[in-house]
Amino acid sequence: MITDKSFNYLVDQVYEVDKNKNSTPWKAGDELRKDSQTFRVLSAKDNTSNGMQAMAVAPVDKNGNVDYSHVVIAYAGTNRDDRLDIQTDIQSIGFGDRRMLSDSKTKTFRKSQFQTALSFAEEIEKTYPSAKITTAGHSLGESLAMYVALKRGYANIGYNGPDIHNLISKEEIKYMQEHPEQFRNYRHKYDFIGNIMGNTTQTAIYPYIYPAKDNWGDKLEYHNLSQWRFDENGQLVDL
Repeated sequence: MITDKSFNYLVDQVYEVDKNKNSTPWKAGDELRKDSQTFRVLSAKDNTSNGMQAMAVAPVDKNGNVDYSHVVIAYAGTNRDDRLDIQTDIQSIGFGDRRMLSDSKTKTFRKSQFQTALSFAEEIEKTYPSAKITTAGHSLGESLAMYVALKRGYANIGYNGPDIHNLISKEEIKYMQEHPEQFRNYRHKYDFIGNIMGNTTQTAIYPYIYPAKDNWGDKLEYHNLSQWRFDENGQLVDL
């Protein structure tokens, strides 16, 4: 079983697919290790047109065998230095645009990160048709992951993802509200970024925060993956 802690690690590592951030980005065939779990990168995508980064990984057992029956597709969140990520935050999550304005003068558009995130998942599903697929992400990446999970019927787990209700239909909002077991979007209640779009889909999960830690502090810090805590089995615990 892939633990909450391993998902946290994977959605952190997918940021390293970005060639602008990492001179040696993750690629197919690379292996990622966290505690007792190892993962093989099956495919990695760095879309320079709209700024989407994603990778598909599968667990590797102690004998080096890849378990292709369970594939995780992890999506990267916002790179604050990437204007395309900022544009996606504003146009897609904020205003519900499924396309990104490429040139305001010519009124031309490019595919949004949500469109290419879905296309990447469809490619992985075709390559591994028997696999159980789980999407994962952090911040914008979790918004992408929830969107793909909704459209393709996958399970989802992620951290601090803004709500996607502006991007989906009323029927899809109702579906997400009625299937909390499919979407696990862990949020810190003081995370301004993760909570910016509210919780219309009712997918946010707020762990208990002990009184001694129940204060505002640095609002931006609460958005970081390092805020989360896990037990000895790798399961997320209250803060």
